[in-house]
Amino acid sequence: MPVIDADAHVIETERTWDYMKGPESKFRPVTVTPHNDPRQFWLIDGNIFSRVSNVNREIPMASREMLDIEARLRHLDELGLDIQVLYPSLFLVPLTRRPEVELALCNSYNRWLVDICSKGENRLRWVAVLPLFTLFTRRQAG
Repeated sequence: MPVIDADAHVIETERTWDYMKGPESKFRPVTVTPHNDPRQFWLIDGNIFSRVSNVNREIPMASREMLDIEARLRHLDELGLDIQVLYPSLFLVPLTRRPEVELALCNSYNRWLVDICSKGENRLRWVAVLPLFTLFTRRQAG
């Protein structure tokens, strides 16, 4: 029977937004750093969100940000895990109230994870991010 970690997180990076296509690109989040402050934040649709919350500093950055898939798989081996289900870190709170921005963010995140998981030797799975605000507002309007 496989051993599954069903609550692992990834840390979104600039690469997460490289999957925005065409007109979606205008909604790309931007990294901002306050003057004389080492912390980084995402600027998304005029709102500021912490860029590196929910971080386990014991896991190398390349592994937690999915920059080195092989390192992530080696870490699974060290932990005795067969499969890891990946959850977002940024999407734990609503990021916008505009449907077109939400769709662009969700699409890019999901495309990023599809790419990552395709390199994960069938050991990495992810929870898709759905545009819930958009779905809810469309339901209310209909």
